[in-house]
Amino acid sequence: MCSAFPYLYAVDTDNATIVDLHMPDQAYMVMHEHVVKQRFPNLVGGFDATIKAKLDALAGATSRADNAFKTPALSKPNGTLSALVELSQIRAKDTIEIPVRVTNQSQEVWYGYGDHPVLLSYHWKNRDGSHHIYDGIRTVLDGPEIAPGKALDQNMTITAPSEKGRFQLILTLVQEGVCWFEDRGFESAVLDIEVS
Repeated sequence: MCSAFPYLYAVDTDNATIVDLHMPDQAYMVMHEHVVKQRFPNLVGGFDATIKAKLDALAGATSRADNAFKTPALSKPNGTLSALVELSQIRAKDTIEIPVRVTNQSQEVWYGYGDHPVLLSYHWKNRDGSHHIYDGIRTVLDGPEIAPGKALDQNMTITAPSEKGRFQLILTLVQEGVCWFEDRGFESAVLDIEVS
């Protein structure tokens, strides 16, 4: 992409950290952080130098907004996510909404806003258990938070793989920049899906 765009930047999940990918050391750092910590999900490329000023303005606005609430990092996000509909088949590349129920069985509030919001997301796994798509698109929580002992019913958006075949769809939550819930004791929904 660097050969295609004279201006190319990686934008972190906080929208405030912006890295110039034409700097080799920085590009390697972005690659490492993306693979290991799922950071820098967005790339912005362009042909006009003013793109950097626009990204800096976004970072400044995000920083000002996030300063209003520093989301505490979750330590033990125990709970469950269950699909409220039977789903066994989806067409390749289709984007659909699935009704789900999220239950917070931990002692911590799950905030859907701030500098590290909790969001709905998913993984697609191959038959052998390896990840086919690790970093699914995000769905914002319908409510601002889920308190301990409370549940939330809402739709979450998923996009099917472009390849046909049999996959496992793991419906879960992520606290941006902190953790995937299933890595810390959360019970995700696991669906066997035929992608046609």
